[in-house]
Amino acid sequence: MVLRRAKLKDVARQAGVSISTASKAFNNKPEVATATKARVFEAAATLHFAPNALIRTLQCGSANTVGICTWPFSLESVNRSLAMHIMRGIYEASNAYRKDILLYSKLLGPATDSFLPTFMDGRVDGLIVSPHVLTGGELTQLAEGGLPTVVLYNGELPDTMGSVLIDNYSGVRRSILHLHALGHSRIAFHRPGDTFDLRQRTATYRQVMLELGLDCTPQMLIVDESFASDIERHWHQLQSLPFPPTALIVGHDSTAIEWLEMLTAKGVRVPEDFSIIGFDDVPDASSSLGLTTVRQDAVEVGRQAMHMLWWIMAGERPSACRRTLDVELIVRDTTAAPRASKLEGGSHARL
Repeated sequence: MVLRRAKLKDVARQAGVSISTASKAFNNKPEVATATKARVFEAAATLHFAPNALIRTLQCGSANTVGICTWPFSLESVNRSLAMHIMRGIYEASNAYRKDILLYSKLLGPATDSFLPTFMDGRVDGLIVSPHVLTGGELTQLAEGGLPTVVLYNGELPDTMGSVLIDNYSGVRRSILHLHALGHSRIAFHRPGDTFDLRQRTATYRQVMLELGLDCTPQMLIVDESFASDIERHWHQLQSLPFPPTALIVGHDSTAIEWLEMLTAKGVRVPEDFSIIGFDDVPDASSSLGLTTVRQDAVEVGRQAMHMLWWIMAGERPSACRRTLDVELIVRDTTAAPRASKLEGGSHARL
């Protein structure tokens, strides 16, 4: 026997109604009697015409499912990303609330069709959105659509959305103070991309360096608009300065690890010749690389995102469902006092 996918006319025939009535039932039109809708839904379930979750949504007004829209991740890159840790936190909290999860991974790159219709058709009760997956226009559409939403790592949101942020100011400030206490006065900063978090970290770098009276010339600040960085070119530019930096803070660990790999290939010793600090504490940071970095609790970010979404779905004001989580500086093996020959600059300042 060959199985085929059921069609709307099959559901109508099974329920004993017209195709038009069956369509109106699925669209929850008020002119269709409750008993008739029940027969249509029962026929659809019997024939596997639509996912049970959709039928349940039409029947009781809730899909019992939350959507997660995240950046793409792969097994090859998982150790340089916090995506899996965030997902773990969301899963743990959603399990406590007995909510199912619908995961959607948006491709980066050229503009593609909007993902919003995927979530705005009633298949989810709320949405958690990771950074880099929403354009400004999509954010506005989502806010106007009324779907309960929590956005991660973005503080520039409409009042109709919740958020979970981390304390970028504290993280960068602790990094600079750590390097300054070791004796570094020429500290560069690399912003590898243009996101809310990275802009906050960059602004904090400028502010704290000025507060401490340290060199904060434009040449000490490397800014990349995209996540692709020509770090070897950046290194040569830093080394061409009259007094090159003795330390570098990188906006996120993935690029900090690329810096470590590049410097090692060039024979530059870290931290003997040059100190580096990252941000996030991805799994690879604590491996044999021993990267000094700012740790955020990504699992807790996921948990709090689900908690905030739950409260919004329960009727709480979204603007009251916002959390900023603390961070911690983890000192490992990539920071040390600068060499004495580099402290005063001059001919020995370059590598």
